[in-house]
Amino acid sequence: MHKLLRRGKTLTTLSEETEDWQKQSRDSSLTREEARNQLAISYGFFSWRQMEVHVLLQNQEFDDFLYLSCLTYCPTDRPGLRERAREMLLEDPSLAERDIHHAAAVGNTSVVVKLLDSDPKLVSQRGGFFDWEPLLYTCYSRLNLAENSTFDVAKVLLERGADANSHYMWGGQYRFTALTGAFGEGEMGPSNQPEHQRCIDLAKLLLEAGADPNDGQTLYNRMFEPGQYWIELLLEHGLNSKHTVNWLDEDGEQLVPSKECILDYQLRWAIEKGHIERARLLIGAGANVAATNRFGDSYFTIAFKRGDLEFAEELATLGSHRQKLPEVEQFIAVCMSGNVHEARALLEGNPNLVEQAENEFADTVGRAAGEGNLTGLKVFHALGFNLNKMQGQTPLHQAVLGGHLDNVKWLVEIGCDLGIRDDVHGSTPLQWAFALGRDECRDFLSQFELDLFDSILCDRTVRIKEIVESESSALERTLKEMRATQYSFEDDWMTPLVFAMTRERVEATKCLLKLGANREITAPSGETLADLVRNKAPKEIADLW
Repeated sequence: MHKLLRRGKTLTTLSEETEDWQKQSRDSSLTREEARNQLAISYGFFSWRQMEVHVLLQNQEFDDFLYLSCLTYCPTDRPGLRERAREMLLEDPSLAERDIHHAAAVGNTSVVVKLLDSDPKLVSQRGGFFDWEPLLYTCYSRLNLAENSTFDVAKVLLERGADANSHYMWGGQYRFTALTGAFGEGEMGPSNQPEHQRCIDLAKLLLEAGADPNDGQTLYNRMFEPGQYWIELLLEHGLNSKHTVNWLDEDGEQLVPSKECILDYQLRWAIEKGHIERARLLIGAGANVAATNRFGDSYFTIAFKRGDLEFAEELATLGSHRQKLPEVEQFIAVCMSGNVHEARALLEGNPNLVEQAENEFADTVGRAAGEGNLTGLKVFHALGFNLNKMQGQTPLHQAVLGGHLDNVKWLVEIGCDLGIRDDVHGSTPLQWAFALGRDECRDFLSQFELDLFDSILCDRTVRIKEIVESESSALERTLKEMRATQYSFEDDWMTPLVFAMTRERVEATKCLLKLGANREITAPSGETLADLVRNKAPKEIADLW
């Protein structure tokens, strides 16, 4: 059993805990380094360095080659980091030979072989920026260099005795294995967190070398996008209905093993999100179709509410309880199914159903947008639902989140507001598209008349000039003033110039400076804009100061 590392813990507080740990130890010879590692282990990490990296990566980036080369599953994961790593390697080719961890990330097979020949123990030695074993750097690297092969390095490492179940504990709670790295993807989408370039080959290699097919993090990371080949592959290698989720659950201040069946967890998600073929695969593999969600809804009910009426009937025949729904939920389900005629018939019997649905189930339209249900969206629109309604975010935000370009196009076509900012991140749908790597949605939304901050994000200098020349005060308007919400955000203080600089938009920064943007700005932390430029801005922007 491990302690829960609460978000917000700092290295300062952890260092203070280390001192207390050392004082309370019965071993008077315990060194500070040993105490730090023991504390980290109590939080579920393998070393102090792994815990230190986890804490640091929650809100900052590093100019380290291995950090830039690999997926981190932190908010900083972006394709641009991998590009910076490639540039570093061009400038300094010796990085590929620095040690076995660098060679593994680069895919330099000859160097890996040479190093292992001289010291076989290196095959399992942790090190590098993340304090990982070499196999993890190989599987999480996304450099994708044409002249090198991380797949070939993985073969060598496994042949020389690397553990196919090598892993680290993200946050001390989630088991990120070599297999997890091979399959990739996750909450930030396949553009930001892509699978390994030889994903299937590498996954098979690891599984045949003994990797545990019950890889809960792989199944979690891949469940957001359509498809199921990874489940089929894991089932072929032994994944079954007796396997439980292999991450740790929170129990107060402790972390305890989960008791939930991993296939049941996956089945519930598949039905909730309309991945019907995946759901059938999981049911065939032994997932419990008679289960309910935490609200007591049977899988029949979940599918029915989504508008998957035929599949709901199929689930009922397989053993899912056919629950009776209130009239308003039946109405929503019919709308979601796309049957506008039946929906109108229900509405004729009860003209208050639209108002009741919007009041009691405010996320209904957003759910349809996020699930790619364009047919359902059109029914909601035809019946008078508000498609700009904010429920934390708008349906347009949700459509971008799901990467549903058709939904995004249609919502814009009917006049949905591009400038509304959500309550969670304070961002527009376009900003969501940038953050989530939804490139098609980003490119589509970028072509419209955007507000100043979105225009900066797109480096559209002509549009920036148009806005400022028509309203000079826009130069000093902060993000806080753009947000029609009671919530506060860390970047509320930012003016257009600060926003352009922190987003590394060179042309936009040049344009704003020429238009007379104020440079004498101070952040809430006390840092001036000049300090921020000096400490954090890329050279192209720093040179403008």
